[in-house]
Amino acid sequence: MNTVGKQAWPVLFVSDQLNKDSDEGAWLGQIIERLTKNETCSVLFCSTYAHAHDLVFSREDLGTLVVDWENADFERIHRKAEDMHENAPGKTQVSAAARLVEYARRRNKKLPILLLSDRSSVENLPNKTLEYVDGVIWKLTDTPAFNAGRIERAVAEYARGALPSFFRTLVDYVNEHNFAWHTPG
Repeated sequence: MNTVGKQAWPVLFVSDQLNKDSDEGAWLGQIIERLTKNETCSVLFCSTYAHAHDLVFSREDLGTLVVDWENADFERIHRKAEDMHENAPGKTQVSAAARLVEYARRRNKKLPILLLSDRSSVENLPNKTLEYVDGVIWKLTDTPAFNAGRIERAVAEYARGALPSFFRTLVDYVNEHNFAWHTPG
């Protein structure tokens, strides 16, 4: 009976590669399979900025946000925004991915946020965005098992920190299957 553990805090993946027949799609699929089967995490998916924004807005139970920096939907929105504001003085161009990360951080100061990115995109990651994230997962670089472990650790630490200390101790006590009819201590 582990009802207050990491399964109660789903990982939200935001990527247009999740169900694609590609190396990146297969790699993400292996990470997700490892998270759900081996690490007992729950997972949510979305492939567009609008859907991700809605989920971050409506779900207070998110345990980690994993955002694909090179999502095609994000790039399309970014180019449209640049076209509309290219001559506006003093306007800073911000990608939809950066806006999502900033919004998620404003909404929840402690939510773990991880970026999925190609190593070639490192120069395009704004410093402000990097201040809001807890880490970067380099696409197709580390094994799916290693990356699933990183994500699971983020969820577990977040879930553990979300509980008040007495309640966390009580949950740990119950999860140890102690046979007692009183609270610890």
